[in-house]
Amino acid sequence: CGSNGTLGIQHSGPSTATNGQTVTYTIRVVNPAACPAYDAVIWAAIPEGAEFVSASEGGDYDSSTNRVIWRMTKMESREEATLTYEIRLGGSGNYIICVYGSARLVQCVTTRIVQPQLTCDISAPARARKGDEFEVCITASNSGDGDATDVSINLSVDGGAEFSDGSSYQS
Repeated sequence: CGSNGTLGIQHSGPSTATNGQTVTYTIRVVNPAACPAYDAVIWAAIPEGAEFVSASEGGDYDSSTNRVIWRMTKMESREEATLTYEIRLGGSGNYIICVYGSARLVQCVTTRIVQPQLTCDISAPARARKGDEFEVCITASNSGDGDATDVSINLSVDGGAEFSDGSSYQS
């Protein structure tokens, strides 16, 4: 996916025909890519001396360019389509009948906007005696749909508090 590949095309028809005979040709189209092909266009060039008769559903004849054209908005990955057309061959000699194809391959990326939602709860005794140790519990949580990164928690206490490691806090 992501690089503009080509459609796989197999074109088949009889190797011989008689003057004035209506001949059916088959085009097998496949999208071999791992991603969808968009705006696929397949066209068969009708040679000079041949007369367009009909095309399978979706095929349009353009008399100004003498082409049968099929347009497919989207071909999924590995999707196949079978197209047919009929022409009446006249005269004699060899008719070289070519089929062409093109499509746009598109690769898309989805980015979802996320929002972390942080909350912080602190619990500690409402009162403590001077010199008594007590525990302060801080709980941070994220109830949002995105990861919270580079989070820091700062705790400030009134002056004169001493931490259990012997350091003191001064306001």
